[in-house]
Amino acid sequence: MECKNKIEIISNYVDKEMVLQKSGEYEVDEEFDIIFVGRLTEAKNPIRLLEIIRKIHCVKPDANAIL
Repeated sequence: MECKNKIEIISNYVDKEMVLQKSGEYEVDEEFDIIFVGRLTEAKNPIRLLEIIRKIHCVKPDANAIL
């Protein structure tokens, strides 16, 4: 019996056109250097994200982040 590679990787899909269209629906008064869009669950490791943001803030104190 011959085994074939049956693994297929499907990356998270982001409809860029839809995101750009939706982003035009809101007025934002600030600019952000770091933007996180996702679930704040243990699997996504938000604590690590906060550690990275803190390190960036040490190098660039005026950096803005939005979660």
